[in-house]
Amino acid sequence: MPVGAVFPRIDVSCAVHGFYCYDTVLVVDAMPAELAGVPAPPPAPAGIQTLGPNPFEHGTRISFALDRAEPVDLQVIDLEGRRVRVLAAGQFVGPRAQAVNWDGMRDDGRMAPAGVYWVLMRWPGGVDRRRVVKLH
Repeated sequence: MPVGAVFPRIDVSCAVHGFYCYDTVLVVDAMPAELAGVPAPPPAPAGIQTLGPNPFEHGTRISFALDRAEPVDLQVIDLEGRRVRVLAAGQFVGPRAQAVNWDGMRDDGRMAPAGVYWVLMRWPGGVDRRRVVKLH
């Protein structure tokens, strides 16, 4: 964070024996260097950011982000590639972090069986997927 006050110049001399002959003197003569800064962190890559808890029993939260506003398809598929649940279909989202929850249910309203699934995200700029394990 930038500091509002100007850092002062330091000019201090300290003597061990009051500046007598053959005394030990410590001199500090300093001034601030050029302003130093920390570069801003790079933006998170587009796609699924976090998925948790994983494994889960009652539900999991899927966080994702995009570089710019675009339509997103987000779905859960089984290991055979069959669609289990559509979480977003062509949903237009802005260039900021988003999150959706999967409660473990299928599109037909029944509970999906325990097992390994893929959360698949597609948008015009790419594709991303993460594995998730449903315990019950």
